[in-house]
Amino acid sequence: MRRVERRIMSVLRSPIIAEKRSINLDAHEPLQVVRYDAGQYYTAHFDNRASNLSRSVTAMVYLMQPESGGATCFPKARHRASIDMGDSDSRRPGVRVHPKPGRAVIFWNVRDGKEDSRSIHCGEKVTAGEKYIATQWLTYTASE
Repeated sequence: MRRVERRIMSVLRSPIIAEKRSINLDAHEPLQVVRYDAGQYYTAHFDNRASNLSRSVTAMVYLMQPESGGATCFPKARHRASIDMGDSDSRRPGVRVHPKPGRAVIFWNVRDGKEDSRSIHCGEKVTAGEKYIATQWLTYTASE
């Protein structure tokens, strides 16, 4: 798990992300691993704690892919055509990221000091097999 944690931090500190967002990573919570069995899901939610903006960035890594189901859905996000998230159904609103071992999703929960409504997300039902994810939440402040 330390390897996953180090990789998350290295990606977030990469020039393309750090320059674009002008961020300083202040703190992070311990890496959390979650298992979803067939029939399990997570309802739509924001990662901030009671909207106090403590979880500025979410980094989620898929560790195990279920046989079917288990996509992470961002219903208010817009899809960029150049990104293949493994979803062939373009009629669905938002963005769906289908689990694949090693695939990572990094998203900002805060925009201009306020909760970003596009960060609301859910874990869709695993319909067969099991899914494992590792999640880390980070806090940042703007660079001078």
